[in-house]
Amino acid sequence: MITENLPTETIIQIFKTTTDLEFRAGRLPVSLLNCAEVCQRWRSIALRTPDLFTQILIPFSQLRERNFSITKWAKFWFDQSRPYPIAVVIDFNLPNLFEPDHGRFRTFHTLLQDHLIPNISRLISFHYDGTRFNRSTVDLFCPLVEINVDAPILEELVIKCPKVTVFWPLIDIRSQNFFASNPKLRSLTLRGSEYQAPLNNLTSLDVYCMNLLDVPFRQLVKDCPKLEAIAFRDIFLPPVKYSNLDIQLSPIPIPSLRHLTLDFQGAVKGNWMDIYKHVLTSVVAPNLQSLSVSTSPKFFVSLPNVLPNPSSLTNLRTLKLRGIPEEVKNRYTHRITNNSYWFLDLPNPNRIEELHLSNSSGEVLGIELPIPTTLRTQRTQQPRHYSEYRPPQSLLTLSSGDPAAQFTSLTSITVDSNNAEHVLWLCRVLQVRPTVRTVCLSRAACIQSALHLIVTKHGVFSRRELGPEMCNNGVSVEYWIGERVKLRVLSAGLE
Repeated sequence: MITENLPTETIIQIFKTTTDLEFRAGRLPVSLLNCAEVCQRWRSIALRTPDLFTQILIPFSQLRERNFSITKWAKFWFDQSRPYPIAVVIDFNLPNLFEPDHGRFRTFHTLLQDHLIPNISRLISFHYDGTRFNRSTVDLFCPLVEINVDAPILEELVIKCPKVTVFWPLIDIRSQNFFASNPKLRSLTLRGSEYQAPLNNLTSLDVYCMNLLDVPFRQLVKDCPKLEAIAFRDIFLPPVKYSNLDIQLSPIPIPSLRHLTLDFQGAVKGNWMDIYKHVLTSVVAPNLQSLSVSTSPKFFVSLPNVLPNPSSLTNLRTLKLRGIPEEVKNRYTHRITNNSYWFLDLPNPNRIEELHLSNSSGEVLGIELPIPTTLRTQRTQQPRHYSEYRPPQSLLTLSSGDPAAQFTSLTSITVDSNNAEHVLWLCRVLQVRPTVRTVCLSRAACIQSALHLIVTKHGVFSRRELGPEMCNNGVSVEYWIGERVKLRVLSAGLE
């Protein structure tokens, strides 16, 4: 057989590649076992190579579908991986038709007591996903909490439980401890869970359902001096009476911070949202390189009152905006806040190289882009035919300096939108920013531009305004962009 002539190193590499692919995809890792059945030599190589079994995936649903014993499956992988460090992923989601909750509960406790706890000293990464199992982490992990063992080499911890309906304060992530100590913990992800541990070495924090109170957040920053990446999702902005307004908003320096993700899609509605500043506005992050902000049209979020101080962001390289409106109107006070104010206060927008816009117009950046000479002439001759970008009147007096000198380092722009006007803004940027080399368009943006826009020798026009005869002499926006820059069409929206 040809397989008999393959070097041992090649066979091991085949095994590693298959297990890595299945582990990353969350699929039951049976390929390694199937490969071991090819011949006696392959089986012997697999069983003598513990490194092949260090990525341990225990998906309850997939194991039940194949009628595999969960405890026997876990025992095999834990035993074969000795003495190497291990990464464990437990997918606890299982339809009730396979096993009732109480049976699954006992199986999970057996898994912890007989297999995970005895190997805790080898645990380098632990992921638990039980978003469809309605039990608290206190009940689930009680064997681990009661024994209170050390996790000396644990670097990554992910706990995902059902989303809570009551938003708990930020300080609560420190109210429960799964391990006696985990001195090397670097990355922590929590969803519907609480956790307590020394966090002084933490570099990455990702938390769902955040209640951003002033005192707890300041304490977190103090306890985690090495934080490089922060992601707060489904942020809960407290009402005025809970926001500690009596405390002076002194600066909160986070010099280590490089990446910040803020998701305000769960923010609470209220008439205080566009009036008072919240704790994040005190953040001073001079080394921040990437900022991602998401909002929802259902909620009132004024960016100048919830984002870090823009004047401190001197090294910002990447902006990702999702669902950011240009203006926010409060339904109670009827006060209008312009989100562009925050972007206008950036000290050096010319450092920004990547721009991602998802259901957000570039107009929110407050940039008054100059109209090229050919388009200015065309606009003068036939003003009703040209779909002109018009900056809001409130911003015309706010722009300082030469508009043509703003955002001059842009190299990549991504647009994901159902609004053709957002693509029109992109086209105007490409005409005056030759530094842009790559453009990514979602399929929805391509469809909308094909339906509503056309490019002629005079510029970009609305198909409805030009009429069918003149449209026949033009080209599609997708073709026009592809002739100027490298164009990628995304099959799905932005993540």
